Amino acid sequence: NITGFDRFFKITASVLGAVLLATACGSDDSSSGGGGPAGPITVSGTAATGLAIANAPVEIRCKTGTATATTGADGSYSVELAEDAELPCLLRVTEAGGAMLHSVLGTGSTVANITSVTDLVVARLAGGSAADYFDGFDTDAATALEEDGDIQGATDAVVAILDEAGVDFGPEVVDNVL
Repeated sequence: NITGFDRFFKITASVLGAVLLATACGSDDSSSGGGGPAGPITVSGTAATGLAIANAPVEIRCKTGTATATTGADGSYSVELAEDAELPCLLRVTEAGGAMLHSVLGTGSTVANITSVTDLVVARLAGGSAADYFDGFDTDAATALEEDGDIQGATDAVVAILDEAGVDFGPEVVDNVL
């Protein structure tokens, strides 16, 4: 019994299969709860779709506070959050052609890669559009993510759906990257 949401992931998997092994989810946190002051911390990561997303704007929206950065030629970015910033955060990179990818930064994390896979994780957390979730992400949405969100559960669900579609991450990718 496949739901429409699962069907979306299966279709996306067929397009993203080659990209997945070269990209990372990047959260080094398996939970989303806790909140609290995060700053000043430096958030860094890489934006990629198999190839680096170079010279692109990165927007970060946190429970409290926002930040911006620009990716380098290798797709990497780094930005220090304000002293009073609170996690969790959502991130968005916008490619030159206007395509957007999203990621999530849970409490305790400092690395947030932004890839096709992380976009799927954010969509899973949102129960719909990652872009709409990012656009509406505010203190209330962040609190709900802390209380009800399950970043690791969403990641596991995406991996399971993609695995069922024939995309094999291998244990070291899942354990060390996603």
